[in-house]
Amino acid sequence: MTRWRHLAAAFAVGLLVGALVFSALGVPAPPWLRQGPERPRVVSAAGVVLDEDWLVGLYDRASPSVVRITQTRGDSQVGLGSGIVLDRDGHILTNNHVVAGADRLFVTLPDRTRVEARIVGRDPGNDLAVVKIDADPARLTPATLGDSSTVRPGQFAIALGNPFGLDRTITLGIISGVGRTIPTGGRPLRSLIQTDALINPGNSGGPLLNSRGEVIGINTALDSTQLTGDSRGAAFGLAVPINIIKQVLPRMLAGETVKHPWLGISSQELDPLLASERGIPITAGALVQRVVRDSPADQAGLRAGDVITRVDGRPVRRAEDIADYLDTAKAVGETVTLEVWRDGETFNLEVTLGEWPETLGTR
Repeated sequence: MTRWRHLAAAFAVGLLVGALVFSALGVPAPPWLRQGPERPRVVSAAGVVLDEDWLVGLYDRASPSVVRITQTRGDSQVGLGSGIVLDRDGHILTNNHVVAGADRLFVTLPDRTRVEARIVGRDPGNDLAVVKIDADPARLTPATLGDSSTVRPGQFAIALGNPFGLDRTITLGIISGVGRTIPTGGRPLRSLIQTDALINPGNSGGPLLNSRGEVIGINTALDSTQLTGDSRGAAFGLAVPINIIKQVLPRMLAGETVKHPWLGISSQELDPLLASERGIPITAGALVQRVVRDSPADQAGLRAGDVITRVDGRPVRRAEDIADYLDTAKAVGETVTLEVWRDGETFNLEVTLGEWPETLGTR
């Protein structure tokens, strides 16, 4: 026992000497070497002091806007997710996959009040939905929506939700990446925010927050084997950016099911190396890999092996350029003009856009 006392005393002396050395050099001591009650403090790019008090305060402000959503079929609960309160009228934003296929939906408020909900509007292509409850406005705390265009890798990210049924859990991480595109079995989800803040089943539909407590995205928990092929799970989370949500939110609130224009192809970026391997004399565009049978592209005469170089006169440098343009500038039933290279010739094809099927995984 005496030996352990000597070791403990030596360790304490070591800490004191270390702190004195850092002080003498005029260099701040690392957090684990600091003495007294002071805690590590970091100032974010937004001027927010990040420490335990900041995080506790953020949770206290933001968590009352987070609700639990359960869905039932028959007498059984078959789904669990999260949502955020949009207004005191009872509108709640969540993921489409949280509410799809339900016989009945129930929302549990932070004060444990349980209310039946109904679907108001959906955007399956972006995995979004709005539900509504009839509740005392005093029980509802609307979330503060931020601006996802300012999100940068390395910034702090805070996820709130109900993973595995554990109410209003908070996890802290950083923004790991932006602009991610992932397959879903339907329309790929695009422009997603990637974070290492833990997002698990039950987090779906909950908010991803910045250091000011503003919603920058809606967390989407997906089957990780779709992304990595690894059944052990993926070590990252994904969120639909709030600016994408703002674009379609008025339509969902108005009761609409948002439809997205569909071309019916899968393609990849044509770069100089790929062009050389395929014997293609042009070095930029979208190389068509597959054309879905009876799709708008198929009906217009597009073929696998074609290279799309322009869409409505706009240059195509990568495959995503086509999808980005259709999403932002076109609607179902409208026509686009594709400039196509095939076997040494360049020509135009007119394509009348269809509606994205909900269970087809091509661009």
